[in-house]
Amino acid sequence: MSRGQLLTSAEYVKKHGMACPACLSPKIRSTEQLQQDAQACWQSCICDDCGQEWDDHYELVGYYPLEEC
Repeated sequence: MSRGQLLTSAEYVKKHGMACPACLSPKIRSTEQLQQDAQACWQSCICDDCGQEWDDHYELVGYYPLEEC
């Protein structure tokens, strides 16, 4: 995959966020702690092979009760 052609968000999610969206390298890491505001959470990432930078975005999809009341 060339550096000019990034994975779509759907393709990136199918890879569980475990590969660079530019070069598909598994050598990726977060560059800061998880950030948040009232609506969303995100974390900046970088690929150690090609230098591509991006933000991973997280969304609330539900909850698991810890115990019944």
